[in-house]
Amino acid sequence: MLQEKKPENLEEEAEQHFVENTSKDEEGRFVVKIPFRTDHQQLGNSFEQARKRFLNLEKRLATSEQKQNEYKKFMEEYEAMRHMVPIPAEDLHKVKYFFPHGVVEKPDSTSTLRVVYDANAAKTSGISLSDIQLTGPNVQRELMDILIDFRGHNVVLMADIAKMYRQVKVVEEDTWFQCILYRQNPRQPIRLYRLTTVTYGEAASSFLACRALAEVTREEKEDIPMVAEAISNCFYLDNLMLGAPTVSELKHLKESVTIALEKRCFPLRKWATNDPAVVEDIKPEDLETTLNIGDEDIIKTLGIAWNPKTDSFNSATIKMEETAKKISKRELASKILKLFDPMGFI
Repeated sequence: MLQEKKPENLEEEAEQHFVENTSKDEEGRFVVKIPFRTDHQQLGNSFEQARKRFLNLEKRLATSEQKQNEYKKFMEEYEAMRHMVPIPAEDLHKVKYFFPHGVVEKPDSTSTLRVVYDANAAKTSGISLSDIQLTGPNVQRELMDILIDFRGHNVVLMADIAKMYRQVKVVEEDTWFQCILYRQNPRQPIRLYRLTTVTYGEAASSFLACRALAEVTREEKEDIPMVAEAISNCFYLDNLMLGAPTVSELKHLKESVTIALEKRCFPLRKWATNDPAVVEDIKPEDLETTLNIGDEDIIKTLGIAWNPKTDSFNSATIKMEETAKKISKRELASKILKLFDPMGFI
């Protein structure tokens, strides 16, 4: 059984752990330790389950050459960026945990497949990696507050941080809890890797990434209060929703926020705005591509559809497949549950 600490102290403990154990590397990038709430020795054997899940993933991908190629491309980028590094034979004794990993499909995205890691998979002990991590407090504003503020500005823009979680490094000793199995094709032997950055799928990951972003606010508060306020009030996870009374004011704020974030290796991308003058200095490849397609195109932000050209929010469209048979109540309910409406538009 896990040795539970008093619930009222867990969020404070996670915050204290971050403050005491976070540093920066030579690039200015945050380096964090995983906040464990109990002894990791309670973890059981994790290799065999990760191996079985990986072999099942290969079988699943074998049915689609497109999915195989997208998966391979994703993993090759991961390795090229050194967000995962191979484990040499002499270091195998350092491994403490293996992730199973899989893929999820995103038909509405430019990249239709994404690799996900499963830190909730219970091992031979019945305990998973996420079970022994502190989840930490919520360090960002509520979604509704951000959306209401966004609606109150004349000129607005949206952007997101590229690979936000992966922009935060994990100290080397903790990367041995983030090991995976991978090979480019089934004819090769399976190789072992460790992930070197904060990894989506762990209980503490959201807190670590968002808390690192919040640390930028603290560091900028004395020198540039305007930037500190914008980063503190206008981010929900990796999504920035910024506004100002005029184009010139918003451009100045955009540039200041961008510089502050880039100094900590948090690059912004996928810019969108209701006034093209705001982003005239942005490279075309960093603009949200749907802006160039047509007036009816929308951008999904925080799960809500926004049309930047008409500057209006819309309810997301739910596709109903054409069929001759009657739609059951169960099928209809399933479709309705996919609607996300935090502001009560519908």
